[in-house]
Amino acid sequence: MSESSRTRLPLGVLYAALAALLLWVLAYRIPMTLEMLAIAWHPSTVPATPIVPDWPDGFIQSTSREIDQIATPPLKRRDRIVSIDGEPFETPAQVVRRFRTAVPGTHLAVVVSRSDGHGGETTIPSSVLARSVGDAAHITAFRVLAIALGLIMPWVGLGVGFWVTAVRPRDPAAWLVLLMLLGFSQIAAIQSYAYLFWPDPLRIAGALYGELSQLTWPIWFTLFGAQFAGRLPWERRHGWIKWALVGPLAAFAVCDVVVTLAEQGNVRALAPFAHALTVSADVVQVASMGSISFFFVVMGWKKGVVESADALRRIRILFWGATIALTPLLVLLIASVVTSRSLDTFPIAAIAGALLVVPVFPLTLAYVILVDKAMDVRVAVRQGLRYAAARGTIRVVGFLFMLAALWNAWNLINDPSANRPRKIEAIALMAAAAVVVPRFAKKAMDWTDRRFFREAYDAEHVLTNLSDEVRTIVETEPLLDTVIDRIGSTLHVEKLVVFLLEKEWLVPVRSRGFDLAPAVAFPVSADAIRRLAASGRPARVRYEDPESPLRREAISEESRSRLAQVDAEIILPLIGKSDLLGAITLGPKKSEEPYSLSDSKLLGLVATQTGLALENSRLTATIAREIASRERMSREIEIARDVQQKLFPQRVPAVDGIDCAGFCRPAQGVGGDYYDFLALPGGRLGIALGDVAGKGIPAALLMASLQASLRGQRLSGPTDLAQLITNLNYLIYEASPDNRYATFFYGELDPGSRRLDFVNAGHNAPMLFRGNGGTLERLSASGPVVGLVDGGKFEQRSVELARGDLLVVYSDGISEAMNPDEQEWGETRLAAAIRDARDVPASGLIERLFTAADAFAAGAMQHDDMTVVVVRVA
Repeated sequence: MSESSRTRLPLGVLYAALAALLLWVLAYRIPMTLEMLAIAWHPSTVPATPIVPDWPDGFIQSTSREIDQIATPPLKRRDRIVSIDGEPFETPAQVVRRFRTAVPGTHLAVVVSRSDGHGGETTIPSSVLARSVGDAAHITAFRVLAIALGLIMPWVGLGVGFWVTAVRPRDPAAWLVLLMLLGFSQIAAIQSYAYLFWPDPLRIAGALYGELSQLTWPIWFTLFGAQFAGRLPWERRHGWIKWALVGPLAAFAVCDVVVTLAEQGNVRALAPFAHALTVSADVVQVASMGSISFFFVVMGWKKGVVESADALRRIRILFWGATIALTPLLVLLIASVVTSRSLDTFPIAAIAGALLVVPVFPLTLAYVILVDKAMDVRVAVRQGLRYAAARGTIRVVGFLFMLAALWNAWNLINDPSANRPRKIEAIALMAAAAVVVPRFAKKAMDWTDRRFFREAYDAEHVLTNLSDEVRTIVETEPLLDTVIDRIGSTLHVEKLVVFLLEKEWLVPVRSRGFDLAPAVAFPVSADAIRRLAASGRPARVRYEDPESPLRREAISEESRSRLAQVDAEIILPLIGKSDLLGAITLGPKKSEEPYSLSDSKLLGLVATQTGLALENSRLTATIAREIASRERMSREIEIARDVQQKLFPQRVPAVDGIDCAGFCRPAQGVGGDYYDFLALPGGRLGIALGDVAGKGIPAALLMASLQASLRGQRLSGPTDLAQLITNLNYLIYEASPDNRYATFFYGELDPGSRRLDFVNAGHNAPMLFRGNGGTLERLSASGPVVGLVDGGKFEQRSVELARGDLLVVYSDGISEAMNPDEQEWGETRLAAAIRDARDVPASGLIERLFTAADAFAAGAMQHDDMTVVVVRVA
């Protein structure tokens, strides 16, 4: 049977539902069985029911074949019963009871109303003879039908259905089998009204069971056909088709429940509802035929597309079983519609022949399940009685022990000669027994499970525990070790090998049961691996079996040789979200039993969880490597930051009459801003500030090159600043890519004359605040940026400084600092902050500027390097 989704309901709930359904079925089936036994062996003791009316109007729906001989004048279909034996008609049960309680050979007075053909009605009194079933003309055929359809088929269906569901309670397919078999036992059942004599609760339950099982069997028949041997792709995509067919049936069944309850209670207020239901009966009949046709369509389709020989054989058996079982009945039904005749008016031989072949389908279904092993119930078949006896013994022993302890305690408590300590001791022993006995019983039950169903018991634990456990393992090696150890010990498999994908090859990475680790590897292009990846399901290796997907003619000799080296009997694909990640090969079991369908399903689920866990493990390893790489990079950046900090002036040159300071705060660990102070011959002070385009390591490298080039040129190059920057531009242009350049300000201050010579290579114009008045001048650009174009022209300029003048050189990172609303601080606010703190020493002024910029940013991220150099003339 195809792998179906397993319900997550607790087993206790499922078994409680199964037990309740069993009680309902038995409450209906046992009295019906007694009735059928009486018909089969003593038909003369069973009263006949010659007429059966409907509710609420009392129209006669069916009559005995001998109605013309036993009713004077004869009654007809669609006559409306007015009264019976002088009692006004109320319910069909009233009529049935009168005939079944009447003494055979007596007459019952039945008054009917018959249409006169002109819109009116005529009242007709009739005398109907009461007699037994044994008086029927075709009693032999009736007795055969009672045995076949009333005794054999219902109990075979009941036994197989409940057995399969009890063994596989979590499998929805098992419940479909049960419900379908219960319905089949009703569609061909001999009409009996034994339930009308039961007490009210059982009578109502019997009526509901008879109606529901007969009305809903096409629903279960359709759903079973869609589910059996796997759902078809088009049926998965267009699942609404089957629901459109079974939906009206389900709605009609619900409405029929209401009408049945109303009939049993004779609730006349719901009579219009019953009339509406009668009108819709034809639509429901069409939906029933459509549902049955859907079964044959999907089963016939599957015969042409299914690949497994096992599944194909089972589909053919069920297809022809259903065809043989239902075709004669369908022919009779079509004939009834065409001729406008009731089915029970056809020749008895035709009806009996059509009904007697109906059990063919339940029998073929039972064969497919029990003999052809479509559903794995072998363990229950083989050891069910011994298992039940063992568990029953444990329960009885535990009950007797508890009963003995309770009896002893009760006697001591009520013994007037017993003293208080003995009574307390008895109560304590009873309490101890209440704790110890259930625990002992549970351990004994667990031992019994392992003793009788070791493989099934352990397999269930693998399914529930291992699948949950592998999801929590994030390392590949412990994951694979856990999986092969657990599978090997559970199914008693000695040889297992795990293969993982590495560069188009499946190579062994873990093994168990081999003296030397296997050295065989499989290319992913191998036919066996391609089949495995395409199916995504476990593949059993059976070379000589024509039904095996890995049979001799299906794979190459090379693949067979590689599989033989690892003694593979079944291969499990390890698939992640989409791709094949590896495979696990399992050797033979110690018991030498072949792997069953249940084994394959179990191992397939474990392999699926392992594949996903393996993919998560690899992702975790990748993330760990990425984190480690980032940590290494962070350490390297920290080192680079320390190196870069050392490139900045560690000590500001002491120049008489000059107070200067500088500070750089990179946006990242390292940055591209650069500032410097150079002690030059003659007591002159070199002042540099550059802003390399970009951030991070690349900008830092160019910043280091800029510093080295400046110092090299200034110590050995020309004294003309324009020429110095021209040389610097050439060096940077040659050593950096096209998208790397720097704005640069360089000036030299002579403390004696207080003259500042400078070149501004595309940098923000430094701010020069004059004297105590704070008049602002800007040292604008005198050339292009450095390193962008070859042969740039630069101009040296000069400015005379005076005591109290303040020069602030800055990068745009501080003037363009942004707040959360993406507003820039701006040069106006920068100038205002400088004026507010112009009397503060140079280092303090820089600190005040950064504090003001940070306050404006209000916690927003720093997007660019921020650098400030302050020079004050004392």
